[in-house]
Amino acid sequence: MTARVIFIGGGKGGTGKTTTGQNLASALLAKGLKILGVDGDGQASWSHLNGLFPRKGRPNIFTAVKQLIENFEAKLAIYHLPSGLDFIPSSAALHKIVSDLASVERSEYLLQQLLAPVLERYDIIIIDCPPALHAWTNNIFMAANDGIITVQLEPLGIASAGETLEYLQTLRKRGLFQAHDLKITGGLITMMDVRTSIHRNLAEVAEEKLGMHINFFRTRIERTIQFPESQYFGMPIDLYNKDSKGTTAYQALAEEVVSGTSLSSVSRLNVPAGFADSLLLDASSIEEQVGEDGTEITWEEVNVII
Repeated sequence: MTARVIFIGGGKGGTGKTTTGQNLASALLAKGLKILGVDGDGQASWSHLNGLFPRKGRPNIFTAVKQLIENFEAKLAIYHLPSGLDFIPSSAALHKIVSDLASVERSEYLLQQLLAPVLERYDIIIIDCPPALHAWTNNIFMAANDGIITVQLEPLGIASAGETLEYLQTLRKRGLFQAHDLKITGGLITMMDVRTSIHRNLAEVAEEKLGMHINFFRTRIERTIQFPESQYFGMPIDLYNKDSKGTTAYQALAEEVVSGTSLSSVSRLNVPAGFADSLLLDASSIEEQVGEDGTEITWEEVNVII
């Protein structure tokens, strides 16, 4: 059996991507599945949570990609963690990867090529995306079968999810997914505080507007102090507190991910131009800035000579 590769993305940072990667992987391991985690973010947050701090001589995803670019072959380091998770860490050097990819023909297939030899070892491979949309993110999309879009219940968080869908649609129109039927696993609302009316209202906006284009998981990830507590101890939440509502939520999410009931195809995306901007307006009271007389706001251009 070939592994199902799932990315976790959402455009901006702070939307719960790494927390979801850590805790979904653990919930899937608890179901008896073989899981490989891949830290695809130069911030290396998932690596830090697993105690794999970037250091000289420690191979990581960047060193493997760099080897593949320079030598057309590479050694992919997979770390076997005590939790049962197999893991490929990242480092800050990954921030440089976009410039390295610029001179590589068919560079969007490098990660796919790196993971190909290990696909039969695992049931699911989870890739944590960087908070950006660029050539390296394209690699992650091309390596994946489907992906979770995390939606933070803030105006910019909702708009960022919309920007991700716009970007995926643009890549499809450019022909990147011509022979690759990438799917969206589902939209995942994260860090929700159900006690606040603003979060309840924004959840409705997200599911109404984004839900016209992707399916949402029934599971919502609610805020709990036990998420930062579990991270303090370097543990997934189910190992830190099996009775936590966070544990229950990620167990439920794991069931939905495995069942695939929320899957939708990128090939069917039809988001309108300016979708992310319209989401920002729908999710806030922000209005277009105008001058005092109602005309377009003026600006000044300053000459800069070097």
